[in-house]
Amino acid sequence: MPKVDFIIIFLVFATFLAIFQLTPSPDTLIPEERIETAISDVLGNEIKYDRAEIYGIVVKVVELLNEGQSRRIKYLITAYFFVWLILILYLFRLKQQYTRLHKQIQRLETSSDQIQPK
Repeated sequence: MPKVDFIIIFLVFATFLAIFQLTPSPDTLIPEERIETAISDVLGNEIKYDRAEIYGIVVKVVELLNEGQSRRIKYLITAYFFVWLILILYLFRLKQQYTRLHKQIQRLETSSDQIQPK
């Protein structure tokens, strides 16, 4: 594979990693209104629970779940990039083989033209 192809692949890979590291995690936070509504739906109008304490617990749980979701999204994006990288490398390899076979066919045609009597 020519050096230019390797340089292009390396530059694309380095650019992707730089962009990936510099961009913030996708925002997957649940709005506070939805949390309040969910708590009200679960608890109903019963007053025997301390709503502030329950709200604090739910907010902490949601933050933990959001953190895990952001990590999973990063893994998904990374896997997606590597699949495309492998596909690009495979296409470069096919191009190289095609070029080599095309040259070999031309060489065989040239040699067969020289061998055949005119």
